[in-house]
Amino acid sequence: MKLSSLTRRCRSWRELKAHAVIEVKVLLLEWKVVLFGLAWQYIHNIFHNIAYWMQTKLSVAQRVPLYDLGFELLPELSESASHVSEYLVFGGIFGPSIVLFVSVLFIKASSTTSSSSPPRFFALIFKRVLLQTALCLMLRCISFMVTSLPGPASHCRPLYNQTCLDAFPSDPTASYRCVVGNPDFQPPMTVGSILGHVDALNGCGDLMFSSHTTYTMSMILAVWKYWGSVPVLVVMLVLQVVTAFFIVAARKHYSLDVISALYVVPMVWFMLEAYHKDLNHKDAVVTREAMRSAYGVDIPDEISADSNLATLVNDDSSAFRPTLTPLAIP
Repeated sequence: MKLSSLTRRCRSWRELKAHAVIEVKVLLLEWKVVLFGLAWQYIHNIFHNIAYWMQTKLSVAQRVPLYDLGFELLPELSESASHVSEYLVFGGIFGPSIVLFVSVLFIKASSTTSSSSPPRFFALIFKRVLLQTALCLMLRCISFMVTSLPGPASHCRPLYNQTCLDAFPSDPTASYRCVVGNPDFQPPMTVGSILGHVDALNGCGDLMFSSHTTYTMSMILAVWKYWGSVPVLVVMLVLQVVTAFFIVAARKHYSLDVISALYVVPMVWFMLEAYHKDLNHKDAVVTREAMRSAYGVDIPDEISADSNLATLVNDDSSAFRPTLTPLAIP
């Protein structure tokens, strides 16, 4: 994209204020979904803390990390190198995705945009991503609460007194007799800390399935839906695969946690695409008339190439038929 073309598409201060009012109105009208999504971010944190507390109920034998093929193939990273996955998550996927989402507020749609292109309102994107992550977090909480897996991270594992182990080289119970406290194992032990402590990166027990991968895959799917750029998709997917290896090498998750998230998250996404009938539906076309019908807001005619009616896309793979009635939100 040429810089001059991008500059022409930037909203003026007056246009930005008018557009911001529309975005706020849509968010307020979608308050139930927004509240549900935000509430689950907090509820997930509570269950994250409960899972950490549940690790204190495990015996020493139960806290020993499980066998994992990924652990066998990938040597454990040092403390400093273990943060590489966080840099990839936040710098390679979260950061660019958020920049793209926020850019919708400042950059008008291209005059060459197809009438069947997906919605490009920040409120609709925010609603979609928030609903997606909330449903995934709900499934994640159910998964790690019903089965408490031993945390493989260094701050979750039991430590042993080496002198004690050397004194009983042939005793199979020596590992249990020689356990010493792990100073980094600090689970929340009070109701207040369970409800209020926030530390998403240093928990134990909330393993199945990977929250890192849940968020990154949700972001990648959103970028693909709303921008449809193949090069961007390829780069992000490569980063996702690399991040997955670093997550396992850092012992933040078992391989199972990451692999499960890689297929559970897209399944939830495409279920919403198919069955959640709103303006983010896979067959919905977002136009001024559609926004007026759904939210009662008037969208300024910022570009000349815009359809006057919101219809359902009719192609060979769709069961929908074209209609002149704007898509309604039940």
